[in-house]
Amino acid sequence: MYGYLFIMIINRTRFKANVFGVKNYPYQIIKPSTNVKLGKWVSKGRHANKRIYTVTLEERATCPKTCKHWYDCYGNTMPFAHRFKYDSYLIKRMDKELSYLNTRKYGVLIRLHVLGDFPDLKYVEHWDEWLDKYKNISCYGYTAHSPKESIGGRIALMNENRWDRWSIRFSNYPRYKLSANSDTISKNGITCPEQAGQTKSCGTCGLCWNKTSKPILFMTHSYDLRKGNNANHKPTN
Repeated sequence: MYGYLFIMIINRTRFKANVFGVKNYPYQIIKPSTNVKLGKWVSKGRHANKRIYTVTLEERATCPKTCKHWYDCYGNTMPFAHRFKYDSYLIKRMDKELSYLNTRKYGVLIRLHVLGDFPDLKYVEHWDEWLDKYKNISCYGYTAHSPKESIGGRIALMNENRWDRWSIRFSNYPRYKLSANSDTISKNGITCPEQAGQTKSCGTCGLCWNKTSKPILFMTHSYDLRKGNNANHKPTN
């Protein structure tokens, strides 16, 4: 009997039934936060009194293959989250919703992205253009792209030029000051106060959009897709 090597390809979410195209999606795709950990409003720092909104794309399908959490992404334990497919309809819909949010009497702070990442350079360029077009919009979040490659480099440049409204930390690049790192990868930094029970939510904290703070450390907590399988796993190229 000949043995064989079984390779399990993992390049999308576990929950494909909850991936939606936006063309006929009847609800907002830039959603007001209802997440307890994020909070609904910002209460301190330069974004005080802004309403928190979220955008969710499909994990892995929009992420760089170099992501350190490819297999243990916290999306693995989020079966009910609505993920949106990245295509031209998404861009058109985002522009329409940002135009509406720009008219709100309160400021808008968008968390990019609850799941997923910046899928390509053109998508980052859209955000650069939207920040010029819609002055009431600000963003914060994280990316697994390297600040030394094209997509990450453009994000880093926007951090440098637009930090007052654009604060995207680099995930698991601990040598980079504006980073957010798993505590299994680095011990240098400040443990997320929300995770440590020191504050109620992102909205009551604000460290991630504070340029003077040290790198932020997050406690890794998710289901690892490799566990319980006698197989070699790899992302597709």
